[in-house]
Amino acid sequence: MGTTGLRTLYYDYGEYRLELESATGVLYRGEKLLFKGFSYEAIRWFISASGNDPKIKDKFRSQLKMRQELTFATKKDKEKWDKKEEKKK
Repeated sequence: MGTTGLRTLYYDYGEYRLELESATGVLYRGEKLLFKGFSYEAIRWFISASGNDPKIKDKFRSQLKMRQELTFATKKDKEKWDKKEEKKK
């Protein structure tokens, strides 16, 4: 599923390949470049390309959660998010 180079992480799903290096993410479909930019967005593209496969989502859960927590302006926003997430389970 994922392998590590010197500083780059590689994740494969079917014909898709995600490369993460520091804050940059690159997504390929076969040899075709689909996205290059912030790693958070590349992860979201990769999850979407996987058809929202639960195994893929779980692999990146910590990165996605950390990013979400940074976007909350108030404690109320965080509580709303937590309730929404709890309903999904």
